[in-house]
Amino acid sequence: MATQHVTTVRVVCAVCAIAALLLAVTAGSDLYFAGYPDSHLTHYDSAAEMPKRALMWGEWGFVLLFGVLAVAPVSARARSIGLLVGLIAIVLVAMVQWFGMPWYFITHLGIDNGIGGQRVGAGRGSAAGWLGRNDPTSAVQATRTDFWIPNPDGSFIGERTLVVGGAGCPGEGPGTHWLPISLTPA
Repeated sequence: MATQHVTTVRVVCAVCAIAALLLAVTAGSDLYFAGYPDSHLTHYDSAAEMPKRALMWGEWGFVLLFGVLAVAPVSARARSIGLLVGLIAIVLVAMVQWFGMPWYFITHLGIDNGIGGQRVGAGRGSAAGWLGRNDPTSAVQATRTDFWIPNPDGSFIGERTLVVGGAGCPGEGPGTHWLPISLTPA
């Protein structure tokens, strides 16, 4: 029974080493692709580079830790405790990488991540954006708001909302008018 426990813990350590390797490669590619496709680094990319790099190297450390735990001749108790502590730590690091950093830099500090406009939807870091316009010198007071959602092919779809005040437009009057819009790069 003890041999089966040791083998199980070694296999779990090896699986955790592979998971840590995938996290480290993902973090590295996140750093590598900062500014893709136009080489424009956003304020978020610049501010989050060092913390992301530290998390990436920490994840590489977890690859080594779990690899050593999987093959090193240590007692079963030490291996089990090391596995438990390492597993808790890597889950916390992954949560910081995937949720904590974007929340802190984008939502809490309000650093622009390149989407532009006031971000709404799934939070300030959502992939859609509002862009508002108005002309205070116009005879008819109106506000135009564009809501854009990016597509994987580089195009955008969305909606344009016109809120017209005062007498409104001829034949339309005041109120809110909505129409779908799309943008495809040439």
